[in-house]
This record gives sequence, C-alpha cells and structure tokens, in this order.
Amino acid sequence: MSKLYIGLDVSNALTSICAIDQAGEIAFELKVASDPDAIAAALRPHKRKIVVVGHEAGSLSQWLHVGMIRHRLPVRCLDSSHAHAALKAQRHKTDRNDALGIARIVKSGWVRDAHIRSPRSAQLRMALIMRRTLQRKIIDLELCLRQSVKVFGVKVGASNRKDFADKLRGAIGDDKLLQAIVHGVLRGRAALYEEFILVERELVKVAESDDVCRRLMTVPGVGPITALWFKATVDDPTRFGRSRLLGVYFGLTPRRRQSGEHDGRGSISKRGDPSVRSLLCFCAGSVLRAKAPSRLKLWAVALRKRASYGQTCVAVARKVCAILHRIWISGGVFDPGLPAQP
Repeated sequence: MSKLYIGLDVSNALTSICAIDQAGEIAFELKVASDPDAIAAALRPHKRKIVVVGHEAGSLSQWLHVGMIRHRLPVRCLDSSHAHAALKAQRHKTDRNDALGIARIVKSGWVRDAHIRSPRSAQLRMALIMRRTLQRKIIDLELCLRQSVKVFGVKVGASNRKDFADKLRGAIGDDKLLQAIVHGVLRGRAALYEEFILVERELVKVAESDDVCRRLMTVPGVGPITALWFKATVDDPTRFGRSRLLGVYFGLTPRRRQSGEHDGRGSISKRGDPSVRSLLCFCAGSVLRAKAPSRLKLWAVALRKRASYGQTCVAVARKVCAILHRIWISGGVFDPGLPAQP
C-alpha cells in the first residue's frame, strides 16, 4: 500500500490540499473549505494511506489542528519561520505550489513543529492582545493630538494618562475649530481608556486567582500582566528541558554567524513573542531599581558596572525568564537568597 504525505495551504476561505507518494510524485490535489470537517471528509477515502498531514502555523491553525486531531488524522503544525524559509525557494508562489511544498517538507521531516496552545492559554492570549490593542490605540491618539496641535504652536508638555485631556484643553485656549476637533478625539480616547481599565481589572483578577501567576509575581518586577503573558505564551513548561532555553525562545540571546575563520556574534535574535520580551526587559529595569535585597539584584548591579544599561537589561531579562520557568516547574516561590534588611 502506497504511503501518502499531505500538505495543506490554508487561506481564510479555501484550503489547497496536495498529496505526494513515497517517490515524491503528486497523488492528488484538491481544494476544500477551510474547515476541519471538510478537510477530514476530503481525506477520508485515503485515511489508511496517510502518514502525516502538515499545515503551517497561522491564525486558523489552532482551530484546524484540534479539529483534525478529533478526526484522528496524523497532523503536524509546522513552525511558520521554517516553512517560510523552505517555501521561499520556489519560483512561483501559489496556493497549489505552497501545498506541494508543505507536503515535501513533512515527507523530508526537516522542519520544527509549532506548539499548539491549550484552549485556556489561547483565551488568555486573546484577552491580553485585546488589552495591548486598546493601549496602543490610546497612545496613538495621544501622539496624534500632540503632533497635530503643534502646527498652531500648542505644546502640551509632560503629562500622564489622567491629566492629558485637561492639559490639552487648557493649551488650545478659545479656538472654536480646534476645540470641536480635539474634544471629539478626546471623547473617543476617554471611551477607549474606560474600556482599557475594565479589561485590565478583569485580567488582574484572573492573575490573582491563578496559583501559577501568584507564584510568578513573587519575582521582583513581575506583575499580573507580565505573569499572564508568560503563562499564556509558554503554556506547557515541561516542553522546555532546561530553564535557560526560555531565553532562546523569547529571542533574548545573541545571533551567531560562523563561516570559515569568521565567528561573530550580533544583537539578540528577537525571535518569539515581542510583548513578552518587552515585559521581561521592563522587569529587568525594575530589578535594578528594586529596594529589597536579593542575589538577583546584586548580580544585576555588578553586571551594570561593566556593561551598558541595554545589555544589562537583556541579560537580567534572560535570567528572570529562567527563574520564572523554574518557579513554575518546582511549585515554589522566588527566594531572594539574602536576609531582609531590618
């Protein structure tokens, strides 16, 4: 019985299916709706021959992956960066060629699988992304207002989220047109800010009621949002054999480029989730400023004396994510390693 290797190129409406045999020849090609039931129905006549079904990580991948597993299909979700690098070698990019390329990738086995998060972690990430989107829109509106009124010589100056609107209204004076435009945008900003606060409160409640997040928040600089981002992104701590691998996963380790006699190290790779990486770097800054004594702070302060602030923050962030992983695995809390000052 001939074995089949299936590649799926998923789009929003349709999915291209390509099956190749052991010789690498195309066995059949199909186009079906991007739905796990439709894909399973199309592959059902060939189910006994199928060795693996491969699809690239994307916005629909979690839903499709879980659905195809439910239909007992041997499915693999491919890391998007690896799949993209392999598919880039093709002369023409079409759905049909991409499906064929993915089938060839899974047949060769030379690819890394993407992690499929649990439904709970996926829900948390969605809520955190919505919070981040609201925050960015509020900042965008503030920056737009600041830059726009500069044309008329109006400078708002330093302000925080609460007094920004009052300072701007006072700065524009009695100009009727500016007042009409600016007040409308400020009302939109106020509505976004109100919803942002509500989302923030709900997420804080989730973090405070979660045992893992409570233990992660014992680390200096780690608050509810950072703990939730870390927990939702890692999802399963046992998939990392060593805690130091978290630094690689979040892109906090230097790139290496070795060829012949040259062996150079560059800036950090910046792979992985940028939100978690940024939050970990903010945590590193908090560690440097922390008043409570700990071995982590002593190490960070000593490192700061011989490295730049940015390099120190990256190194401390790398250590913090390893500590968070170890706390999660061990079931303990952060140990400062030094007696508290009287």
